[in-house]
Amino acid sequence: MGSNCLTACGGNRFGWSCEKRCTWIEDLKDQCRFQICLPDPFGCQCAAGFTGISCNSECPAGTYGAGCKQVCHCKSASCNRYTGACSECMNSWNGESCQIPDVCPDGYYGDQCIKKCHCKDDKSCDKDTGHCINGQCAVGYALSDASICEPCVGDSYGDGCNETCNCPLDYCHNEKGCLSDCFDYWLAPSCTIGIVAVGYDKCNSGEPTNFTCSVTGNITGVDVRLQYQNSLSSSLSPVTLLPVTVETTDGILLARFIADADITQNYMCRIQDGEYWTTRALHFDVYDLPGYNGKPSVLNSTNSSVTLKWRPWSIDKGDTGDGPVIDYVVFYKRSRDQEWNSVPSTSGMTSVKVTGLLANTEYEFSVAAVRPCTGGRGEMGLVLNSTTLCSPPGTPFTTLTSGDMLRQLNVNWSVPHVDTDCPITSFTIYYSELGFENDETHIVVNDTVREYTILCLNAFTAYNVELTSRNKDFESLRSSNMAYTTEEKAVPPIVSVCSDSPITLQIGTNSMGIFGNVTHFNIRYREENVKDETWQLVKLASKNGSATWTGNDLTAGKVYVFEVRAVNRLGEGRWSNTFSAISRRGTIPNLIVIICISLALLILLICNAFFLICCWIMRPVSSKELEQSRDHFSIKKKFTLEQKKVEKEAVKNDDTESYYKEIDTDDFQYETTNEAVNTTRILKSATDDRHYSEPISNNYSETTFSAYEEEIVENEVFKDDDTESIYEEMDTKDYETSINT
Repeated sequence: MGSNCLTACGGNRFGWSCEKRCTWIEDLKDQCRFQICLPDPFGCQCAAGFTGISCNSECPAGTYGAGCKQVCHCKSASCNRYTGACSECMNSWNGESCQIPDVCPDGYYGDQCIKKCHCKDDKSCDKDTGHCINGQCAVGYALSDASICEPCVGDSYGDGCNETCNCPLDYCHNEKGCLSDCFDYWLAPSCTIGIVAVGYDKCNSGEPTNFTCSVTGNITGVDVRLQYQNSLSSSLSPVTLLPVTVETTDGILLARFIADADITQNYMCRIQDGEYWTTRALHFDVYDLPGYNGKPSVLNSTNSSVTLKWRPWSIDKGDTGDGPVIDYVVFYKRSRDQEWNSVPSTSGMTSVKVTGLLANTEYEFSVAAVRPCTGGRGEMGLVLNSTTLCSPPGTPFTTLTSGDMLRQLNVNWSVPHVDTDCPITSFTIYYSELGFENDETHIVVNDTVREYTILCLNAFTAYNVELTSRNKDFESLRSSNMAYTTEEKAVPPIVSVCSDSPITLQIGTNSMGIFGNVTHFNIRYREENVKDETWQLVKLASKNGSATWTGNDLTAGKVYVFEVRAVNRLGEGRWSNTFSAISRRGTIPNLIVIICISLALLILLICNAFFLICCWIMRPVSSKELEQSRDHFSIKKKFTLEQKKVEKEAVKNDDTESYYKEIDTDDFQYETTNEAVNTTRILKSATDDRHYSEPISNNYSETTFSAYEEEIVENEVFKDDDTESIYEEMDTKDYETSINT
């Protein structure tokens, strides 16, 4: 027993510490006559003091110990066959059993040479200190603080104790390492090859990602694979993948695999060397996809698109999942459909225009947030319902004709193709004089109307008339037509005498509009107060509605009377009032020339101003404005009564012609204006060429008074001398009818 097994147990004793006995009945030294067997490679041998096949023979002289294999170092030939002890040791030996040499053998040191050096390659060490001569320890030993080779402690082993046992300490040998029972992830039997680490790239669920297995040890011939199996069904065979790449750095083998990150699968690294194998589970996590809890809003809508806007994804706004959010997906479908369509990317913007939609159709819209990498799209947010606008209606086909009455245009149109879901709600008529499109007037009529008469236009004037249809969302393109209003006979022109030396007449009117399309003027003249004097006729061309005539052939000092009329395509108009002038001879002063020219320009300016005023007076009147005109009716009625009294008086005195000349001279007009309400009546011509113009509702084409009704009234007035009562009744009745209509 002892650290170097140099202390003998003696008879009837054996074991590492001599704790065992061959018999306990009686402590007799010669009782151990049998073999003691130790595990291989030691085998079996006789107990101390005996030898032979049956261990019954005592040790011969000079030997002792187990199987009598040890030699006595005594001066006498014999020694104790159990312990080797003797009375006197031989030279160079000492100790109780004379087994300690004076010079320790290689590998031992100390007073009794019982301490082993454990030097590398079994080199000797200093007998007193135990320091190895080569300064290196054997495998399983390391230099202590005292520079003595001591066994590895803890889980260390191997050369310089630099290796670690991957097994419990009870199975960790300081020289050989693990004897058995390897830790998890380490490959039996030596436990020197193992899976030291597993890893993965965190990603979105279902996204292909990298899995890694790190293996250490002598990996030559070791098979490394990734294995996964459905966690919900263990009956399914596991799937095994070979590594995509294998790299070795600092003794660590790194095997990389690519697989889909499926949280329903159990992933593990597996290594195998011959019949031995082990695995290591790989517990991975995936990102929580971003959940968007907002609802988009509509920025703009057309018949084929909807522009949406939404707030950014934010945890602070109640959204869920892992960021960052780098994009959005917009889903849309018709409300009655089941499957969703999508705009796959908005490039990170929080607005998008969804196109290719059907008109007047209800759609559902929703937004989903997207985080980086494949499969980063979260669930859809709240759903928005929105209906696209109707498509623009078709343009009506229009025709224009002159109205039955003067200064009117009839507009007729056909209905374009109509979407039953987007019916036409109204039509709009736009009209203006050709060249004056900025002064456009428009009239809105309901969807059931197919014709309309535009009233109170200028005579023989070109008008551009456009028509559109409208549904609840859009107005169609305009149709365009051009037509002239009916031409009327021209009224008497405005004449002024610019000079009497010789007599020069300046004639002014307007070639278009209320004066008719004047082509030329007729001038007639004769001497005043000469009986049976024949009228002299002169035809004078019209240039832009005006002309100048000079009487070079008139006799000086004579007084002449003149009358002028305008002529257009319909014929001659009425003669103007008769006026007189004295023909003189001489040079016209420059001042008079200037005055004549200025007067002519002034007359032309007044005519055009009058024309524009008439256009403004005759514009369409709204129903609200008609109600306001009731306040002016009493004034109009008084004017009418006064006018008829004068007519009656003229008839009685047989002075009709002079009366009408007087009326023409004054060009008597009554005008009442209140915003858009005008009432004008002009009585002209001794030949009964009378014209009445009454403003009416722009929804009707009938005039308030017809020429026929007027003639009847006038006859009744002249017969019954009841002018005031009849005209009061007629005017009141017709005006009430106009207002009610």
